[in-house]
Amino acid sequence: MVGRTPVIWKSKRQGAVQTSTYGAEFSAMRLATEEAHTIRYMLQSLGIKVTKPCSLYGDNLGVIQNATIPEGTLKKKHVALSYLFVREAVSVGVISAFKVDGKDNFADVFTKPLERNGFMYHTCGLLWASALWP
Repeated sequence: MVGRTPVIWKSKRQGAVQTSTYGAEFSAMRLATEEAHTIRYMLQSLGIKVTKPCSLYGDNLGVIQNATIPEGTLKKKHVALSYLFVREAVSVGVISAFKVDGKDNFADVFTKPLERNGFMYHTCGLLWASALWP
């Protein structure tokens, strides 16, 4: 989002098979970080000054903590490249990673079966049309 306007939405099948949610979340965070780098570069080339980091939200607390706490150590070597890339982006201020509760995770509409109210809440949240849904 740039302001309240969606700029890019991407859904991609990951090229590698992950054996854990941790690895899959870190791989997804790496891809999102690459997109953040691209969008920041595009905005800067258009003369738009980008001073704040991009906000990335995730529901896996272990991934968020490992990405944001500088004293953390990597205990899972199979995600080392993603880990190092994301940690570097956090340290230089390209991204900020935040934990989002499961009930507020709008990506759940794509990954989980939801009841009608949950589906409408997440759909409206994605479309920034929450004013239409009481």
